[in-house]
Amino acid sequence: MQKLNLELDDGLIEVLHSLGNLEEITQFALKRYSIDEILKRTEELKKEITEWEMKYNMSYDQFHAKIVDDEQFLDSLNQQHPMWEADFMYWESQQRELDQWMKRLETILKI
Repeated sequence: MQKLNLELDDGLIEVLHSLGNLEEITQFALKRYSIDEILKRTEELKKEITEWEMKYNMSYDQFHAKIVDDEQFLDSLNQQHPMWEADFMYWESQQRELDQWMKRLETILKI
């Protein structure tokens, strides 16, 4: 565990002390803030990912499998969506970012 030095207003410190252990309260508040911010970010990413899923009518995993294994799908994709590779790169980066945030959330929830 790492130490963090914070400068807080004296009035706030007084209130926090009256509520209990300052260190526990601060740790709880930072954890709650982190969870809230992660949830906001993951919701944004999920919305963006849903747009790709709707455009291509399948999940990221299904799309990835098809472009790797299905030559007929790939030919059709090149005709219908000539810019699919750019879409895929962006979709993939969003999916990876979502996975990373979900792992961070899982880690925080275990604390």
